Amino acid sequence: MSDEPFDPTDPYQAACERFRKGVLDLALQACRTEGYAAMPTDKQLSALMLGALTGVIGAGWSYVEGPGSRDMIVQALLQSIGPAVEHARTIEDEDEDERGPLN
Repeated sequence: MSDEPFDPTDPYQAACERFRKGVLDLALQACRTEGYAAMPTDKQLSALMLGALTGVIGAGWSYVEGPGSRDMIVQALLQSIGPAVEHARTIEDEDEDERGPLN
């Protein structure tokens, strides 16, 4: 993603937004299950991260073939972390501006 405002007509930005919302929906669904809700927060976070990242890596691997291609997906994931954190911060800041600070 970039510093540009969100453009839902841009296929790349629209796909990023669908994936982002899909992960959030899965996390919300998990919070509504007894087993997940009963786990300590650190276990919940670990399950979210491990499950989501395993899915991302596996899906990425399905796009590529050949020597070194799986390493390429892992490198792409690592390179995406910084921009993803910044994008999440931007969304959080925009949401906070709309609803006020959370207490």
